[in-house]
Amino acid sequence: MRTHSPDERLRRASSFDEDAERYDRARPTYPAELFSRLWQLAQLGDSPDVAEIGCGTGQASLSLAERGARLICVELGANMAAVARRNLASYPSARVVVSKFEDWDAGGETVDLVFAAASWHWIQPDARYEKAASTLRSGGHMAVVHSEHVYPEGFDPLYLSIQDVYGEVTGSRKHVAVQEMPKFGELDSLDLEHIAEMERTGGFQPPIVERFLWHFDRTADGYVDLLGTYSDHWALEPDKRARLFEGIHRVIAESPTGSIRKHYLTSLRLARRR
Repeated sequence: MRTHSPDERLRRASSFDEDAERYDRARPTYPAELFSRLWQLAQLGDSPDVAEIGCGTGQASLSLAERGARLICVELGANMAAVARRNLASYPSARVVVSKFEDWDAGGETVDLVFAAASWHWIQPDARYEKAASTLRSGGHMAVVHSEHVYPEGFDPLYLSIQDVYGEVTGSRKHVAVQEMPKFGELDSLDLEHIAEMERTGGFQPPIVERFLWHFDRTADGYVDLLGTYSDHWALEPDKRARLFEGIHRVIAESPTGSIRKHYLTSLRLARRR
């Protein structure tokens, strides 16, 4: 996995805040199966205390709140936090604070679950699990959720044409072909990196790793909107980004359905605090 310097990591993490409404509109939520399994494995009960790290505009927060969590969301971006507060307005037990997780002062509070979805890679390595462990009650759990775009059997062939656009505009393209999905219990290199990092803290038991394959559909407008929320696309030169988005939009809009299906493989890494 590509790594960034601390300054570049913060710069990219902050980029999402520039258009929080687009992020809220474009980013998908997560499958209900993920949260059902989380509740079961961590034995969270009816009203656990949960700290969500990097909540964005609430893509996972609503699912946590709907299941009864007394939720505190720690979000770096003030604009993102404002939208998250709006989305969580129906849940008085949910609150949102603006802070880097590394700087957040929990005021001595501890929780049953520290949860991070699509955000943990933005937190400073070699400090994040130690901070999480200090936030958890004895026997509490840390859950890290990470999603990768994958190409299972039957993936949308439009991605082949889309990679042609990347090649023309950026000079590079990914190889797109059917991928074999991991077997149950199989660990990948990112799992092993996280396990090693947790072991260095001495604060966690070996994690449980489970995966969920799911998909969603987007129109040409919706897919380009989604791409605009990705930090690597945001980092492109504006003219190059515009040409890339125009070409991808054309591929999808001119397809028979006018839409594209995207598959995600979502990993849940769940570790119990010692």
